[in-house]
Amino acid sequence: MRIPLPTAPAGAQYALFILNLMDAQRNDATMDFVQLPLDAALRPNLAPMGFMGSSLRLGLPAVQGRMYRLQSKSDLNARSWAEVEDLMADGDSAMFMVPVSGAQSVYQVILLPE
Repeated sequence: MRIPLPTAPAGAQYALFILNLMDAQRNDATMDFVQLPLDAALRPNLAPMGFMGSSLRLGLPAVQGRMYRLQSKSDLNARSWAEVEDLMADGDSAMFMVPVSGAQSVYQVILLPE
């Protein structure tokens, strides 16, 4: 399941998810929680920045020293992503250069663990 995180309040360090669990008869059974650390580097927003020669420039805000991975697939419904490129951020933004092949592609960026 994917749960979108709203913008965290200034100074927040964790996101807390409280789960109410039910038994087979749909009666409240117990409560559990998941606490996740917030990391400014976890939410890269990929944005097309234009063309440079025969490549598309894709930019994102980044955290210096963190590694980001660009992935692609030709069909949004395809199960797996193909790795395109890993990039170490050397400032507060990162730029991927993607060769334009003429075929439609869908891209995502993931933050690699430290």
